[in-house]
Amino acid sequence: MKDDKRKETLEKLEQKMFDQLTKAAIDLNKYVSILNMMSHLQYRWLRKDEIGPGKKYQIPAHDAATVRKVYEGLHNIKISDI
Repeated sequence: MKDDKRKETLEKLEQKMFDQLTKAAIDLNKYVSILNMMSHLQYRWLRKDEIGPGKKYQIPAHDAATVRKVYEGLHNIKISDI
């Protein structure tokens, strides 16, 4: 689902996020859960309409060091809506 060449698919971005969380020593099976799956229709005049998927995750962090690792890792892959 690419709008143009600058946007990544949700699946690729999700995999990068999982890689960063694993590097931060987060057990994906134990601590990462999906809160919400959604999509939105974006109307574009003179261009094709686009349906954009999205997911929200919950990742409990039990100490400040883990929070820092998660924020830094997600920032490195350009995920800013934390």
